[in-house]
Amino acid sequence: MGLGFLDFAHGKLGGLSRKRITLGAVHWDNATIWPQAGRTPRAPPRSSPARVVSQPSSQLLEAAAWTIAPDAAFSEIRTIPGEGVLHAWRVLRLLAIHAADPWPSRTPPPFDRRGMQALETAILRADYDEALRFPLAVLARCLTPGAEPDSERLGWACLCAVEWAFTRGRAPGVGRSFAYAAARITGLAPYVEVARRLAAAERSRGDEAEATG
Repeated sequence: MGLGFLDFAHGKLGGLSRKRITLGAVHWDNATIWPQAGRTPRAPPRSSPARVVSQPSSQLLEAAAWTIAPDAAFSEIRTIPGEGVLHAWRVLRLLAIHAADPWPSRTPPPFDRRGMQALETAILRADYDEALRFPLAVLARCLTPGAEPDSERLGWACLCAVEWAFTRGRAPGVGRSFAYAAARITGLAPYVEVARRLAAAERSRGDEAEATG
């Protein structure tokens, strides 16, 4: 499928590149996990906040249909080792739990800090496609209680996972789940628009299948 919606989001969120968001977290953890690397831990750079959507009732109803489905990882992802599939499933499950909060962007993630740090470390030490592994590590950090809240960083990491799912992973259900998580948790306009366009494309494919079936 065409990925024009990703170009749209990239343009709207131009202040934070994928390289900067992922490598910022990885540099921090390289110094923690592998001290011999000699890197100095530093926090990833921040960008100016994007516009938050003021959601009318019709949009809230639409968002309620945006289902975050962790099991899609098990059924769709066949291009990475099983460890990567399990990591994607766990991160999507955590996103779904956090997104269930009425105001997730303003509420600390309801998870165990040590458990989240262990998950982030496991992801960074694993050996599978970095285009998925790095965003998953960033998401694990964003969902760690006590970490500096950053909805825009969480949304961008979700978008990187969306791009991997559609361009390399051939896992559209996984891509939609990450997009819906970004929209529901951040409420930021570009992520909401990505989720809306993906949902519309999926409905269109369903309608076409019914018409030809």
